[in-house]
Amino acid sequence: MIDPKINIKVFNDYIEIGDFVRSVITEDAVNENINMALSGGNTPRSIYALLSEYKKPFIPWEKIKFYWGDERCVPPDNQSSNYLMVKEALFDKIHPAKDRICRIRGENDPDLEKERYKQVVISNTKGIFDLMFLGLGTDGHTASIFPNQMHLLTSEKVCEKAVHPDSGQIRITLTGPILNASRKILFLVTGSEKSQVVYDILHQKGEWEKYPASHIKPIDGQIIWILDKKAAARI
Repeated sequence: MIDPKINIKVFNDYIEIGDFVRSVITEDAVNENINMALSGGNTPRSIYALLSEYKKPFIPWEKIKFYWGDERCVPPDNQSSNYLMVKEALFDKIHPAKDRICRIRGENDPDLEKERYKQVVISNTKGIFDLMFLGLGTDGHTASIFPNQMHLLTSEKVCEKAVHPDSGQIRITLTGPILNASRKILFLVTGSEKSQVVYDILHQKGEWEKYPASHIKPIDGQIIWILDKKAAARI
């Protein structure tokens, strides 16, 4: 049985998903400024590209301050940079003010950067994001919290270093407590290759406890799983 606290939305395609995400952002930002953390990944990239078509007043972009849930430790012009992906898909179209872009500086020493970014997050958000975008890997990871680094789900630190289990690439990620402190979490998941892990997490079946994404449960906030029909095929 799926936890009734989890809101599940299933859509036919990216366009429908984009329309729904637009409505969520607009509802949250219509009356006040919001702090929004973005995710990397192919699905979020497609959604950001669709959102870029919604110019003011359809989305009040000037009321949004942008952050990232995780970043690869690479320069901002590197093709694997989450910042660059968002810039190309979204920022180059909507042109947010520079002071509203709070990126993780992947080019910096990761030990120093995780401390610097912690200060940025705490000073601006008090540790509570209004809107948190998350993706899902086929291994059940989210942000850069991988199954072999479950300690990041309970770390007392705001940001931690993470290591990709296959490539060994170093990343910086927000930790579980910060993710779960968000007022609203949107999981963006598409594709049939994600359907089994989606089923396991939502129904708490199989090895669901080994998937970091299954431990993302906001303390006082709302969580919405936004799926296409392929990702939702088994639920």
